Amino acid sequence: MKKISNVLFIEDDEITCFLNKSIVEEMQVAENIQCLDDEESALAYLKNQCRNRMAGEEACPELIFLDLNLPFLNAFEFLERLENYPEIEVERLFIVLLTASWDARDMEKAKKYHIQGFLNKPLTQEKIQEVVVNFNKSMFARG
Repeated sequence: MKKISNVLFIEDDEITCFLNKSIVEEMQVAENIQCLDDEESALAYLKNQCRNRMAGEEACPELIFLDLNLPFLNAFEFLERLENYPEIEVERLFIVLLTASWDARDMEKAKKYHIQGFLNKPLTQEKIQEVVVNFNKSMFARG
């Protein structure tokens, strides 16, 4: 299975981010793993890294784990802002929402956005493996 070039966690809890990053590192499914703890840093990072992708570099995260409840914006507000930046090409990202609790309204709202899945926290190797398999299927389907 091909390793994912770049994985980004957008998670405001430092311990959760550390644990999630550690699991992905241990699984050896990604070349680079980044954790960002706030929305503004994440937007700036994505704008910068994805602009480089347009120049032929592969710095833009291919897989993003996005916490549903961030400090200043929820994930849906974040995604709306993200869609305003054409250099990011949201449709090329594989985005998975992370939540501590399921809410049917959130799942319904998620259908409006380019989201590939919902996962309950905490992440486990099994959950990440399922995401990686789905990610690889998605990349294969794109050609």
